[in-house]
Amino acid sequence: MTTLGLRTPVIERMQRLTIEAPAPEGAPVKGPCWLWQGSTNSGGYGQVHVRHEAGGGSRPGFAHRIGYEALVGPVPDGLQLDHLCRVRHCWNPGHLEAVTPQINSLRGEGHAAKNAAKTRCPAGHDLTDPANVYRNPRNPNHRQCRECRRRNRRAHALRTQQKKASA
Repeated sequence: MTTLGLRTPVIERMQRLTIEAPAPEGAPVKGPCWLWQGSTNSGGYGQVHVRHEAGGGSRPGFAHRIGYEALVGPVPDGLQLDHLCRVRHCWNPGHLEAVTPQINSLRGEGHAAKNAAKTRCPAGHDLTDPANVYRNPRNPNHRQCRECRRRNRRAHALRTQQKKASA
């Protein structure tokens, strides 16, 4: 494992709890993953405690973030580290990129990423055509097919009208 020649107590401790493994096939990264073998949180991210130089004690942190800061430098304010290899317990700084939370979320595999990748609504209407997409001014990240929205609003209005007529 190459650590850019940097030998710090934190990196030396982290190396003892790391194994190298090939990056997943198709991942846009060079070199192997540095897989953290220490404790992980429920999301699969490596956890490590770093000792304070003054006053003793330690602070918990993510292995990928501590490794990145030790080898590359601080993560800019407002940015997060995205695992380009998609392996959460990898801490190879060549596999990490500082990005905005929105970009990190859209690159992932969660609901936001899956919905952003959709090109058709459940009824089959095109969501890539801006003329067919409604965005609520109060929630501009939410998109809705205009045709389906129109149908749903008409059906709701008809049900409301029928309820009033039968009452």
